Amino acid sequence: MPKHKDSNHIKDGQSKNNTEKIILIVLVLILISSLVYYFQTVRPSNKSSRISTTQIVTTPIPPPIPHGKTDFSTSLNNDNAPKASQGYIDPYDPKVGETQKVAITLKDAKVKWAKVTLQTDNQKKTYDMKLAEGTDSNGVWLGEWKVDDTYFYTYLLTIEAEGSKATGKVVINLR
Repeated sequence: MPKHKDSNHIKDGQSKNNTEKIILIVLVLILISSLVYYFQTVRPSNKSSRISTTQIVTTPIPPPIPHGKTDFSTSLNNDNAPKASQGYIDPYDPKVGETQKVAITLKDAKVKWAKVTLQTDNQKKTYDMKLAEGTDSNGVWLGEWKVDDTYFYTYLLTIEAEGSKATGKVVINLR
């Protein structure tokens, strides 16, 4: 009879050891799950520092533009305005700090004034144009300035002139 008690005692001991092992495995799994959760969600204080494919922003490459002095032909948008025929921009691709010039030939009974507005990436500035050659009825009007902004994505010229009857303008998209 004692053998029978010992075998039950051994079975009870094995059952107790198995239960302890199962509890230990469950506790280890809970610990591992908690650590994984902590390092994936709680620990990063700045989620923007984590790399995410949804955060990648691609910047388009600006299209190429001509180099140096470039001629253009145009007309103003009002039939009664001074007639514009040809002009140039020099240089077309200035570096910041360089002087840029825009000239246009205007014809009218009398051109009273002309101005050019340059819109670049971060600003929009207007410059007066002066009669550089010819007369106020048939002459070349010139505007010049120091370039102080980039023009990678926005590069737009607007030339306006007032004649004896009306004002006209032309918009030239340089890029």
